[in-house]
Amino acid sequence: MQIIEQIIQSVDHEVALEKNELADMRKLLTAALAETRPINLQIPEDRWIALGVHLLSVLRRLKNGDSLPKLEAAMLEQVELDMQELSRRVLQSAEATRQCQNDATEVLLLAVHFAAAKHNSQGN
Repeated sequence: MQIIEQIIQSVDHEVALEKNELADMRKLLTAALAETRPINLQIPEDRWIALGVHLLSVLRRLKNGDSLPKLEAAMLEQVELDMQELSRRVLQSAEATRQCQNDATEVLLLAVHFAAAKHNSQGN
């Protein structure tokens, strides 16, 4: 898909992608696009780039064995459950990120991107 390749190029311009990261980035971005279309979640180009950079960071954290600090449960409650589930489905789409689909911190941070796009598309 052309939009996926454009996002990858933009992410690569911001943060250089390694060749071994491309396949996983395509899977994750394709999953994000596939998951957001049925719910009519409009994500602007700048948010796609931020989402792509975030996904690249997730990939790199997992590759390096790094993890983010645990969040307080109250923070997770701040983001709508449908955005958390969307985040989990995207993370589950690539073998490289499947293990973090139950990591509340990773789920929350990715869900924030989707929630912000949802909020902006609703004009709130």
